[in-house]
Amino acid sequence: MLSLSIINHKSIKMIFHITATHNYETCPAHNEEIRQTFAKTLMGSDEKQVKVISTYVNAPAHTFYITIEADAIENIYQWLDPIITDNHYDIEPVADMMAALNNTNK
Repeated sequence: MLSLSIINHKSIKMIFHITATHNYETCPAHNEEIRQTFAKTLMGSDEKQVKVISTYVNAPAHTFYITIEADAIENIYQWLDPIITDNHYDIEPVADMMAALNNTNK
């Protein structure tokens, strides 16, 4: 008889790198409402079980780089919902480079 154990995926934290791009019309630097909503969304990440690790911006390229920790992609979707139409999002799971290198030797 095959026995399957159930893994509680909510206990596994993953790191994601988000690249968010926008155009001049939806740039927070030029739109107070978008700027306030974007800041509120970033600051409210804990409410959606998302931890913001780092944020960077390339202003002339209209691009944000955000590193987060979350245990479910659904939490990320809910967290980004208030600003989803203001940017294009590429969300990629990533791993710590040294941990990945150490694991390849085992």
